[in-house]
Amino acid sequence: MSTTVLSFLGFEDDTVGAPPGLANRWSSYGTGRNFVVSTSAAVDSAQGVSLVDSTSLRRLQYSDPGETEARVLSCDLTLRALPGQINVVGVTTANGSESLASWRVNASGRVALRDGTEAVDSSDAGLLEVGTTYRVEWRVEPGVSQTLRVYDTSDVLLDELTGAMTATSWSLACFGLLTDVDGTSLDLDNVRVSDGWIVGETVVDPDPDDTDNTPVKGGGPATTSLTFQGFAVGTRLASATMPTGWKSEGNYADDDFQVVSAGLAAGKGARLSKATHYRQLTYTFSQPQSDAIELSAWLELRSPGDVPVYPFGTARGQQAAYVRINTDRTLCLRDSSVTVATTTWRLSVGRKYLFRWTVEPGTTARQRLRVYDASGAMVAHLVGAYTRGRVPRFRVGALTAPDGATLLVDSVKIGTPVALPGVWTPVSWSGFSGGSLQTLTASSAGSSGSSGSGTTDLGPIGFVGDSLTYQDDSDAVAESLADARFLGSRVDGLIGRPISADTAGTSSLEVISSWRDDGFDPRYWCVPLGANERNATDSQWRTHITEVLDAIASGDRSDYVVLWPGLVFSPDVDMADAVGRFNALLDTIAGERTDLTLLGYDMDAAIHDGRDESGLWLSSDTTGRHMTAAGYAVRNQVVTAALTAHVPA
Repeated sequence: MSTTVLSFLGFEDDTVGAPPGLANRWSSYGTGRNFVVSTSAAVDSAQGVSLVDSTSLRRLQYSDPGETEARVLSCDLTLRALPGQINVVGVTTANGSESLASWRVNASGRVALRDGTEAVDSSDAGLLEVGTTYRVEWRVEPGVSQTLRVYDTSDVLLDELTGAMTATSWSLACFGLLTDVDGTSLDLDNVRVSDGWIVGETVVDPDPDDTDNTPVKGGGPATTSLTFQGFAVGTRLASATMPTGWKSEGNYADDDFQVVSAGLAAGKGARLSKATHYRQLTYTFSQPQSDAIELSAWLELRSPGDVPVYPFGTARGQQAAYVRINTDRTLCLRDSSVTVATTTWRLSVGRKYLFRWTVEPGTTARQRLRVYDASGAMVAHLVGAYTRGRVPRFRVGALTAPDGATLLVDSVKIGTPVALPGVWTPVSWSGFSGGSLQTLTASSAGSSGSSGSGTTDLGPIGFVGDSLTYQDDSDAVAESLADARFLGSRVDGLIGRPISADTAGTSSLEVISSWRDDGFDPRYWCVPLGANERNATDSQWRTHITEVLDAIASGDRSDYVVLWPGLVFSPDVDMADAVGRFNALLDTIAGERTDLTLLGYDMDAAIHDGRDESGLWLSSDTTGRHMTAAGYAVRNQVVTAALTAHVPA
């Protein structure tokens, strides 16, 4: 009979003295000392892992949610110190809190099989001796039986135990110290999950190029979608026949997605009502994804609950990345337990949004989230690190206990992401909904236009600004535009220039007029003006902004687009009120214009995104407007990326 090894940990490529490198289905869990890679723990190989003098539980865990088929969990085990009774290998529920079956050894070397908390068979004392290496294979068949075979390193069978297994499925297979016994030390090597016995069988090892080894029963291809049109209203998805690769998972059946007639993008959706336990729709790939992969879904948070909600994720536990809705309804990206990006924008309860989450496990090692409102306007954009390795699955729903949250999902899609500009700064992008305002949508940029490396000319920009554009007569803005392939652009920056008046010299209106007289009338304009009128009233701002927009709209084109960056000041200056009022006014004016498209861009959120701003602001400027050369480089990158994201190739 042939046995296929589904996953294997040999630790050969890991660094001696460091924790083992685990990816995708594998993770390390516990509060005690970690496993470390060791040459002394090796069995028929160069390296294994050691757990030395642990003070509490520590396990290597393999995730296979809802597994119902027979599996053999095997390892080479050497007990180094055994002060008490420990569980060495077991299978548990998805969160690891409930042991479904296990085998244990006590200080006398007696081994016992456990069905839940009940012993169902045991050996004589002395079966396992401290300091001796054993090859242990444990076959679990959910709902039927379990069998444990103990061999020496010459594959001589020393004992076999059998007993019942009541649980009809399991989700985590755990190896190591599964119980708290201070002072325990042990070594592991050649940890395997397989579909049959290893000793005495023909073994088919995993593809050596697939070091994560995560083929999954029922897994699907890299492209899929999940809509709910084929389900009857009222269907609970845990008991429904799901498309290939999809499962509805959770730890309580009462908390389950239910198909409802009011979908977000189509006629039906799936609602999770006032959930108090986790429940998710999980899609598992037939092979872990090593290239960029995107999850998109419509989501409406109908009631938020009292704790953060995790609506999207990849793997589980420490190997996962997540999208999280915080209690204040801001969004953040999580790389394992680390927050790597956060919005200032807040989603509204009771409104639907399209989430597009791209995970890039390759050399770029990043993740990014774009959120759109019902009108198609992008309202948030985050970029952060992703260090979790290849992507084995995507999860949608309530990935942790949401404490009473209600949410609705619809039209879930997984596939290759739409090509995006090559340069993204990890900033928070914001805009405003309503009217003709269109916040920058990255997908409109196509695959070209990456700053500094693009090869397609994107056409000219008319760029009219003040001293924040003049930048000490450095030509830095013009160079930034040229690097991004906005060839033929013109830039005019003047110290002290207000929005439309001529009090500092040539006004913005005169620049627009003179350029047109010279035959320069581009479709796209960027007008970062307003800092010199930071103390104006809303009425004054409206008058002056309208004068500039009217001047641009008076040209011969009918499709003018104006990017107007909002105000931004040093964090040492309190100008939050002016920043907020100016952005809100751009929102209002955008909704009133029908003769051009106004793109409001929240510079405050883009610059103050959590980056280290040391050395970016001119310390001698008490108004907080002006930046150093390093600061202007950041500003230029942000503005150019915003333009790149909107101008089609």
